[in-house]
Amino acid sequence: MRIMQSIALRVLLLMLCMLGSIDAQAQGQDKAQAQDQNQSLFQWIKPEAKNEWWINPGFISSHFDRSAGYNNANWGGGVEYRFSTTSSLTAGRFYNSDREYSNYAGVYWQPIAIGPIQVGAVAGGFNGYSKTNNGGWF
Repeated sequence: MRIMQSIALRVLLLMLCMLGSIDAQAQGQDKAQAQDQNQSLFQWIKPEAKNEWWINPGFISSHFDRSAGYNNANWGGGVEYRFSTTSSLTAGRFYNSDREYSNYAGVYWQPIAIGPIQVGAVAGGFNGYSKTNNGGWF
């Protein structure tokens, strides 16, 4: 049960870190569009083609069971390819909470803007947790 709570928290924290991305270039364009449209806080983002690469440094986690000795600094390296104003692909490697290396791959869909922050959903997978799926992908 503790393993599942820890994994669920990791996934939740990863999603929260990844969902709130600020795109400075689009922000400038969105300001001009926002002046022409209503000034509502929530806006749907129009999907338009992009060709941007980003570097992701990893993330930080926190665990319910602090006595278990989990690693909270999950640094690593990854890339993100933003192919539209609402969607991107991501992949990378990081040092996980069980002090093992994990790989990840996923896709973001962020069709909503709340001010300069884009929100949406992420789907993907991880590996490298020997206590879950024998270290395989999940």
